[in-house]
Amino acid sequence: MMKRICHACGSEMRKDIALEGPGFFCETCDAVTRYDEVEMEPYCPECGDKIVVCNTCSQGFFCERCNAIKSSKKVLWQKI
Repeated sequence: MMKRICHACGSEMRKDIALEGPGFFCETCDAVTRYDEVEMEPYCPECGDKIVVCNTCSQGFFCERCNAIKSSKKVLWQKI
């Protein structure tokens, strides 16, 4: 999954709609900064295994080892 990572601090960027049009904003830097698009994979925050997108819920992931749905806010992302 492609993620936009702030070039200055390494945090994930969030999509921002401004008067000038859509862009990407870094909450850590509190600014619109340059970013790199990086291919990343999701991993379970409890056991560390790779997890998959859950097809039955709209915002979660599923860990086969823990046999549980994981919140997308708690997922650990690692570069491929």
